[in-house]
Amino acid sequence: MIEPTYLNLPHKSRTLHNLGWLAWHEGRLDEAEQYLTRALEIRQGYGNEYGVARTLELLARLRFSHTATPRRAPCSSKPATSACDWTRNPTPP
Repeated sequence: MIEPTYLNLPHKSRTLHNLGWLAWHEGRLDEAEQYLTRALEIRQGYGNEYGVARTLELLARLRFSHTATPRRAPCSSKPATSACDWTRNPTPP
């Protein structure tokens, strides 16, 4: 018998990871952290090292975005659409 998708741990953890990513990009940071934390627990539970790494990376980005202050890298006369635009490259200089 094939297990329903919602009970299949790899599918469930991927869905939770993706919901966390979406919530983060929509600005729902607390909800995103809940989704990602649950995805991480599931992935750790069944030994998906690659999935754990991906979710940890996204959690780190989420937590950084909680504390990061929007900043622009020093640019001479370059337009805001260049690589120095903080929205495209959120890593502080």
